[in-house]
Amino acid sequence: MAQALELKERHGFSAHKLKAGVFPPEYELECFRAIAAALPEDSLRIDPNASYSVPQAIRVGQAIKGLRNDYYEDPTWGMNGLRHVREATGLPIATNTVVTNMEQLAANVRDPAVDVVLLDTTFWGGIRPTLKAAAVCETFQLGIGVHSSGELGVQLATMLHLGAVLPSLPFAADAHYHHLVDDVIEGGKLPYRHGTIAVPQGPGLGVRLDRERPPGTPGCTRSWATTRTTRTPAGPAGTPGCPTRSGRIRTPPRRWDGRPAGRPATRAPEAGRDRGNGRGRGRHGPFRPDGDRAGAGQPVGIHAAPRAHRPRAHDPSGDESQPIRAHAFPSR
Repeated sequence: MAQALELKERHGFSAHKLKAGVFPPEYELECFRAIAAALPEDSLRIDPNASYSVPQAIRVGQAIKGLRNDYYEDPTWGMNGLRHVREATGLPIATNTVVTNMEQLAANVRDPAVDVVLLDTTFWGGIRPTLKAAAVCETFQLGIGVHSSGELGVQLATMLHLGAVLPSLPFAADAHYHHLVDDVIEGGKLPYRHGTIAVPQGPGLGVRLDRERPPGTPGCTRSWATTRTTRTPAGPAGTPGCPTRSGRIRTPPRRWDGRPAGRPATRAPEAGRDRGNGRGRGRHGPFRPDGDRAGAGQPVGIHAAPRAHRPRAHDPSGDESQPIRAHAFPSR
């Protein structure tokens, strides 16, 4: 609770999302109610990360119906489960897990389980396919929001540009950005202004990777400290198994059978005729693939809450002079 209030004071967030699915549903429900009581004018959302059973999701959903909910995000897993919860609670259901491609979107249009599709340029494969999905949602009167994967500055820029050009964006955008202590782009982190982040200016995405600041430098976020960004002790940059300038480990591609790609396939000759083909060749064994195949200047705002938040367009009419708002997730 203290963190939610502190984030609101520091960044100006006005939408709050509780990242749930960790403690018993009853405890998380009490936490959500406490946030609603402390911030009565702000909008709310809870995301159990599809961890509740259908009966649990229905009980929690019915208990929060009187609150200022934007939507009920991924309370349980699968479109059929979400459909049951939607019918039993009457709450708008949102997802970033079960509607992430056009086939799933078409299935949801024909047999609705989700009311709000949370778009993500990573999940959907870039800005262009995400905009196509947004157009379909608008056509069939589905709500849209902007998801957050805990991105650094480059992907955040794609999300900000996406939010700026969406035909409508009635919900504040998700963001974990306030958890970062630094960023990998030139100039460091993009600043918040009254719960918004401005769409980067300039060519392309409007941001540039800071190649002089590799992972592991003092002040960088913990998000870098993963297996993929661990540096190896020896070998020139760019060689297999060694870090590139950005600190990411290059590993040689592998074939279906575990051998490095590019190495010619070898097979020990076998005496006699092959079993079953009558051609007198060595036996081929299991199937092997052919070749060496490896086996706009508007601010976007961010709101905060006990571990939850998402983007909201201030002006659904499409007036590009208005900012787009987003949320952020406090740590647990």
